[in-house]
Amino acid sequence: MEIRIIIDEDKIVNFSGKAKEKLKENLEKFAMEVINESERVEQLYGEDDIKPEITASMLEQAVRQTKRSPRRRKKKYITIIKVISHTTTFITGLMFDKNSLTNNGFYFMFFSVIFFTAGITSLMVILKDGE
Repeated sequence: MEIRIIIDEDKIVNFSGKAKEKLKENLEKFAMEVINESERVEQLYGEDDIKPEITASMLEQAVRQTKRSPRRRKKKYITIIKVISHTTTFITGLMFDKNSLTNNGFYFMFFSVIFFTAGITSLMVILKDGE
């Protein structure tokens, strides 16, 4: 079954041709997001041994969820910061040697740079991860 949406011409009389195309694209995109979310909701509440069925209440829940929290991709730099944070923390743990830190000035400086890099990137991960 195909579903068509009809919008009165007087509602979009001021829209250019390009704007009407963008409206159509965004409506299709939103519809697919709602459909995907309703399938997730059905999987959450549905039973395994019966045929999947999406009810009106599941669809309403999917619409509310789609409006409330749009799915955003994580930014690449956050992933890079996480990798740097975990790597420098691991290296700091491997490098910790009390004798080398007290006797070798270059070793101490290198350890300090790695240690502070680990601390700063870990803090950045904590602050930026919610975005």
